[in-house]
Amino acid sequence: MDTTTVPWIPTTDEVRRIVADLRPVFDECVARSRRLLGTPEGDTHDPHDTADSSHRTAA
Repeated sequence: MDTTTVPWIPTTDEVRRIVADLRPVFDECVARSRRLLGTPEGDTHDPHDTADSSHRTAA
């Protein structure tokens, strides 16, 4: 098998459909995680997200 070829590259419309199909599942996972962790619904800060620099101090 040629590993340099990509067997399927989705079109923009296909990606949008896939994301739309998965969004309710993702939202439910987030809601369950928030309930388990006791995180308020509107809180978007993730202290474990290393890409979130809001908690970092200036160097």
